[in-house]
Amino acid sequence: MKSRFLLFSLCLMMLTACGRFEGTFHFLRKEPDAKSIPGVYIIDRDSYSYEMLRSRGYIDLSARVILNENGSFSISQMPDCWLTDFANPKGGYDSCSGTWSLYKKQSVYTVSLDMDHWSDDSTYVRNKNNPRFGYTGAFILTKEKEGYGLALALAAGDEGFIYFRREKESQK
Repeated sequence: MKSRFLLFSLCLMMLTACGRFEGTFHFLRKEPDAKSIPGVYIIDRDSYSYEMLRSRGYIDLSARVILNENGSFSISQMPDCWLTDFANPKGGYDSCSGTWSLYKKQSVYTVSLDMDHWSDDSTYVRNKNNPRFGYTGAFILTKEKEGYGLALALAAGDEGFIYFRREKESQK
């Protein structure tokens, strides 16, 4: 009887901890169709990350990541916790642009971002006082029911992930 209770308790603890690892099992390990990656990605409102960002005080969750076929990208209205060491919110948003590329890191495929321009109202620029300051970031590519998604690790994944899904044509 005690072993059953212990096993049940262990399973229950694992299930409650799984929210933090939501989506990690969908990280893309098989080489993607590179032509299918470009597109517009938005925060997935059905993921735990949406509520996690709300609980950190972010009201506007209209972040958009646009990956273009020519290797350029733009990001708008990204909650500023994405660039802090401990995912601490500063209460603002970042917008930037640059180039992207695809590579395999460890066993998963990653979209690398080389940011070379920041909008003047970005928290990152206000903190650094230099809109030309470069920065590199990365999204882990995920496999979704239809196509691909993106997962952005906060504080190297210790604070969870922000999940993005491809924006449907009718939402643009």
